[in-house]
Parts: sequence; C-alpha cells; structure tokens
Amino acid sequence: MQDEERGTARNARGTGARVARARPGTGKDAGRNRKGARAAGEGGKEPDFDAVLSLRSLGVILRHGLRFANMAIPAERWVECMGFLLGDVRDDVIHIKDAVPITNGSKVEVRFTDEQYRIADEINSKLSEDMWVVGWYHTHPGHDLFLSTIDKVNHAGYQALNPKAVALVFDPSKLDDENSQNLGEYMRLFRLKDPSKLGRSDYDELESIRLEGSFSDMVDAIREIAEAVQQGHPVLLEYEEIPPPSIQSLEELVNRTFEAIQEIKRDVRDLKAQQKVLEKQVTAAVSGLIDDEELE
Repeated sequence: MQDEERGTARNARGTGARVARARPGTGKDAGRNRKGARAAGEGGKEPDFDAVLSLRSLGVILRHGLRFANMAIPAERWVECMGFLLGDVRDDVIHIKDAVPITNGSKVEVRFTDEQYRIADEINSKLSEDMWVVGWYHTHPGHDLFLSTIDKVNHAGYQALNPKAVALVFDPSKLDDENSQNLGEYMRLFRLKDPSKLGRSDYDELESIRLEGSFSDMVDAIREIAEAVQQGHPVLLEYEEIPPPSIQSLEELVNRTFEAIQEIKRDVRDLKAQQKVLEKQVTAAVSGLIDDEELE
C-alpha cells in the first residue's frame, strides 16, 4: 500500500515541483494557481497562504528529523520520528508557532499509541488559550512526501475534532543546500478529504506555506543543524526522553540533599579543626597550671 501511494504521489508531482491539488468542492481547475481558500473572516478577504510556519517550529522539525536520518547514518538505519504542531487558526490560515518532538518508530512508519494521545492532551492542558495542538509532523526518510495508510489513520482522529488540523511530512533525504530555500521540495502539509474513512480517505496538499522569518535565517539555521549532526552533537531531546516533573523534583531533592550533606561535612571538618585548636589550648593551660604547682 505504501509503495502504491508513494508512486501516486510521485506521478502527481511530475518533476517534483509543487502542484496545487484540488480542494473538496472546488474542482481540479478551480483549485490550481490559487494561493489559498477564501477566508471565513474579515471582509471575505482571500489569504495569501494556507499556512504560516515559524522559524522556531521549522528548526525543531529539522533537528528532530535529521537526528534519526542524515548522511552520517547508514540509510538502512534511518527511522521515522514524529511530534506535535502547536499554533492557532485565523481566517482559515493555520499558524504553526512551535513544535514538540515526541517519539521515533521503525524505519518504515510510526503509529500513534494511547500514550501519544495522552501526551497531546497533556500538552494542550499546559498551553495558553490562543495556542493548541493544530496537527502533527512526521518524517519519511528516503520515502518521498505523501500520507501512508497508517498516516491517514493517525491523522483522522485529529481532523475529526479539528477540521483544520494538518499533517506535515518531512523527508530529510531531500534537504540539501540547493533546495533549502524551497520548503516544498522536502516538506509538505496535508489534510484528509474525509476523516471518517480513516486509512481509505484521499487527501489534499495545502498549496502554499509561508515561512515566518527570512530565508537567510532559515539557511543559517539549517547549516548549523547540519554541522551539529555531522559532528555527532545531540540536537534535541524528545518529549518522552525528558524526565517527568516528579522525577525532576526527585532529582532536585537529591541534589539539594547532596549539597546539604556536603555542607554538613564542611561544618564537621571545621568543628574538628576547632576542637584540635581547643585541645591544644586546654593542654597548654593544664601544662601551665601543673608547672606552676610544681614551682610552688
């Protein structure tokens, strides 16, 4: 199934340039060459972009993906990874402000578990009212940019609750110096046409993504990430690798206890030193008294 869908995705793109896909209810011709759907908000204005991606969120996604699939790792050891996209939706435009790396899976695919859904709820509960989980991202290292059957099943749950939820796919193998400024060459956003069909649903690609930040900043960020990866430096931790608050508190308690013990040891050493001085003084005083008595 993945091979069939991958082939369909490649054929639809032709040479690899971004091709606008039709939106439900618009028809193929109507969908082409449009920068975005008509906004539901102010004055019926048509937004310039379907999605706005912050440089911060892009950096997280790139670092996460390149951690598990890069030129320093043999291709047979590349694995997919996934995380959540945080942001909001305004005038039909999804604004992705941040990303949270969650976990990594087999070299073929990642499948959501109850634990990932629990983490999504936990993250949502910690966010402000103007930011929430607006979708998820995952990598297809060396597999092209498309949604597999499992990807569609994973995304259906989010889109059923939030029709604007998106699935971002990043293929680290497509990122190089020549195309680093063209997000569409190595990263794309998708939505299901009918989430109720789960893995059998077709999907659309969001036609245009605007990077919130300069391209020069993006290129610099990509180069820094690439250099860190090549040098074997850890680029970031996943959510599941970060100790929970209870463990963090325990570690803090252990650290404070250790510091207290060290302080007590220093106090004991000081007391012993003072005791030795006092013993010398007492010995000297007693010796002086004895000498005085003998003289008398």
